[in-house]
Amino acid sequence: MTHPFHPLAGQECEYVGERRNMHGLRLLCQADDGVLWTVPVEWTDRVEQRLELQMGAGRTYFLVGDLLALSELLAKAARHERVEDV
Repeated sequence: MTHPFHPLAGQECEYVGERRNMHGLRLLCQADDGVLWTVPVEWTDRVEQRLELQMGAGRTYFLVGDLLALSELLAKAARHERVEDV
């Protein structure tokens, strides 16, 4: 797991397959006790890292595109609040 906030960050798990759902590609992993679970491929080292993550060398927690999307979402929420207050 490469996602810095995942409980298994830095640990390895057995890869047993993959599947696609409405959220994208997910990897099937198997725990030592045989339980299967899935994680987004972006949370693992099986996907090519984006340039911002490579350049950040482990110090990058936010990506520019994600922050811009969050800013847009917050702006929409603020406009919605003002309409509700009237």
